[in-house]
Amino acid sequence: MQTRPRLSRGVLIGTGIVISLCSQGVPSLAVNEGDLQTLQATRQCPNCDLQGADLTGAYLRGANLQGANLTGANLNGADLRGAFLLQATLQGADLRHTDLTGANLTQADLAQARLDQAAIDDSTILDDRWRLVHALVTEGLTSFDPAATDPLDLQGANLSGANLPAIDLAGANLSGAVLNGTNLQDANLQDTTLDQSSLLGTNLRGTQLDGSNLSQSSLRGSDLRPQYDYVTGTAPENPTPASLIGANLQDTDLAGALLEEAQLDNATLDGVNLLATTLTNINLQGVNLSQQNLAHADLSGADLSQMVNLRGATLTGANLSHSNFAAVDLSRADLAYANLEGANLAGATLQAINLEGANLKDSNLSSVDLRDANLANVNLAGADLSQANLRGANLAGANLLGATLAGIEVSHTNFCGATMPSGEVRSC
Repeated sequence: MQTRPRLSRGVLIGTGIVISLCSQGVPSLAVNEGDLQTLQATRQCPNCDLQGADLTGAYLRGANLQGANLTGANLNGADLRGAFLLQATLQGADLRHTDLTGANLTQADLAQARLDQAAIDDSTILDDRWRLVHALVTEGLTSFDPAATDPLDLQGANLSGANLPAIDLAGANLSGAVLNGTNLQDANLQDTTLDQSSLLGTNLRGTQLDGSNLSQSSLRGSDLRPQYDYVTGTAPENPTPASLIGANLQDTDLAGALLEEAQLDNATLDGVNLLATTLTNINLQGVNLSQQNLAHADLSGADLSQMVNLRGATLTGANLSHSNFAAVDLSRADLAYANLEGANLAGATLQAINLEGANLKDSNLSSVDLRDANLANVNLAGADLSQANLRGANLAGANLLGATLAGIEVSHTNFCGATMPSGEVRSC
């Protein structure tokens, strides 16, 4: 049995308590003042509306809160020993360090509730799902027996900050779960359901996510790079990258995530947000990123050859140096001010693309379709443009010093102020 946490803020007045609204609660939650007064006076408040209430450290031993709505309530450090919480709604409630020994939480809704370090023992009546969540966030992997929980249902679990390296959650239901800042390095999450989940800043280094469903989830700032040894501070020899082969990432928010070398073969990326995402040395062959937001993303060294298309994608300011875009369709994409130095774009379709101010130094643009493209002020020094189609393209102010222009097609092409391969500046 765990030691009951110290109650630091509850003020005992007879059988009542002093309660106030939680300043950190969700703004839309409004507690019923009459219900608060009833709870304060009697500790008997079945079916009460206590949404967003601040009950931090409150003395609620033996309280009757059957069917009460405690959505988003702060019960951190509260004394709920022997409390009656049958069918209570505790969605998103803060139950950290709360004493729930002997409490009855039969059919209580604890979706996304924090249970870290809560006092729960054999006398606590609690559904197996929430008992497992409590064990995972409080004690870590050592308390987890996957054989006893098949199929594994962790829907709506809040595992924020839990240390769960190499955990096996393959096939588990984590729909709507909160995994912010959780350590899942080298974990097995294959075929796991994670739709509408939150994985902000989650450690997913070397994690296996093949076939998982991450649709409409947020992985902002998550780390999906290859394995890393935090003891030695180095990556192991031949580190295993995170794997999302065949994963469903539809409408997922990956802004700022670190996906270096991650495996995304045949993944579904429709509607995904890749703003400022790190995709260095990644293989994106066959992935459809049309209309996606890749502004300021780092795709240096990435292999995007044989991609279905990148039509209309936003790649403004992205780092695409030495990436492979051979035969890729980038029609009408926006790559203004992107870095494409040394990139391979041979045979790519760049019709009506915006490359204003981009760096294409030493890039391969042979046989590229650049009809009606905007190449104003672009750096094409040393680039290979042989056999490229530049009809109707705007190269005003472009730098073509040392570029190869053999066999190019030009008609209504604007070279006003451009520096030609010989160093000659074209007059307007």
